[in-house]
Amino acid sequence: MAGVWNARRGSAGQWSFNFFLAHTVFGLNLQEAIDAPMFHSSHFPSSFYPHESAIPGRLVAENRLELETVLRLRDRGHDLVLDGPWSLGRLAVAGKDPKPGS
Repeated sequence: MAGVWNARRGSAGQWSFNFFLAHTVFGLNLQEAIDAPMFHSSHFPSSFYPHESAIPGRLVAENRLELETVLRLRDRGHDLVLDGPWSLGRLAVAGKDPKPGS
């Protein structure tokens, strides 16, 4: 059981979903999932003032991705923009093991 909190920025929903998939589908523990390189799409207009325009096909990711991953994404036609390390995905998580005494 875990609770996830985010700073409610425009991409927070995507970051929370990335965390959820990393933990539940790919089997990362809570710390590994929250520390994984983060990314989001800029396909939709910003919900915050000044409501920056959407950039269809744009993918923004931290530069902590492996070089092979970056090259494969670009080879597949993604408009990939690399941001600084630890610059995306402002999340916090707390978990409790459902087993008694954990």
